[in-house]
Amino acid sequence: MKNNSPGSPVDIKTTKPATNASKTDKGLSLTEVGIKNSAGREMTKLSLTFPPRSFNVILGRSNAGKTNLMRVLAGLDKPSSGRIQYDGIDVTSQSVRSRDIAMVYQEFINYPTLTVYENIASPLRVKKLSKQEIKTRVEHVANLLRLDKFLDRKPKELSGGQQQRVSIARALIKEAKYIFLNEPLANLDYKLREELRIEIKDLLRKQGATVFYATTDPIEPLFFDDYILLMKKGTILQYGKAREIYKNPANLDGMLLYHDPPVNVITATVKAKRLSHTLSAEKIKTTLSDGTYKLAIRAQHMTVIASRSKSIKLIVTPSKPFSLKVTLSEVRGSQTLIHLENKTNPTVLSLVTGVHLVNIGATIDFCFDWDKVCCFDETGQRISQFLA
Repeated sequence: MKNNSPGSPVDIKTTKPATNASKTDKGLSLTEVGIKNSAGREMTKLSLTFPPRSFNVILGRSNAGKTNLMRVLAGLDKPSSGRIQYDGIDVTSQSVRSRDIAMVYQEFINYPTLTVYENIASPLRVKKLSKQEIKTRVEHVANLLRLDKFLDRKPKELSGGQQQRVSIARALIKEAKYIFLNEPLANLDYKLREELRIEIKDLLRKQGATVFYATTDPIEPLFFDDYILLMKKGTILQYGKAREIYKNPANLDGMLLYHDPPVNVITATVKAKRLSHTLSAEKIKTTLSDGTYKLAIRAQHMTVIASRSKSIKLIVTPSKPFSLKVTLSEVRGSQTLIHLENKTNPTVLSLVTGVHLVNIGATIDFCFDWDKVCCFDETGQRISQFLA
């Protein structure tokens, strides 16, 4: 995969500042766009439209093709085929410098010899704005990102989080209509990621730009709560509203990608309209044909109904109970993730509310709500209705 950042920042001229919604706002559209990866192999051709002023999280693991897609969308690379439109205007052949975009990279890319003020102001100087207007806008953005006390410093005198704030400030000050952020928080510690995530969400939505935000973190799409594009090995698995895709994944690969902690995947067998699974001896009526299927159950839907450890509250849910043995228990803030097993399932996860000290080797009884189970065929495609 190509390196996702140059050796120094690139100031891309802004054709005009972002404005409120208008009849000309049509978003960013792809028509049969071909994108090649670093090995020269073409990814799946893409045809879709990103709505104007939408916040689009591109979620995928390493080498999924996120960077390749972002570079083509922004104009840093040319597509191998197809057409790209910004607000209905074909920009496929336009250079990156003629596009109304801004970009933030994973690395802290700043001009090392310039002060924070000069780094942030650099796109405005390219546009030849007056010194007073530049000063006003730099101070405004610096205040928003809590950089006002560091304007006279050089990047090397700042922390990692502060350096990335400078990169974000430089992108924001351009008031570009399309903003691309390629894993901008990946190199920061957890606390800084949380802080900057909140700032990015608030600032970019106020600006009214169409945003593309690449990440490997499945928590971020729900946090930003707008659109999500799921990618795996150069293929688009699903695109749409983040909450809707979370509730209704189209395929197993997408569901496994878009969840933390990992989803439980259980083998199910159907014979004579009866479905059985490897968690218990339960058999239920189904509309499915004879064959093998996969059931996906989120960890928070594995409900404790009884326990030899008195620390867990009794909860009643509709499915038949089954017993699992504890192999590990880890506290995650105000929740506890319990790792379990049985003879046919070496790893089953249950996420329960509260902090619980569960003994390794203890046996706990569980059940789940069938209405919250996702069923997939042997190819990994979702079967929306499978219960009779």
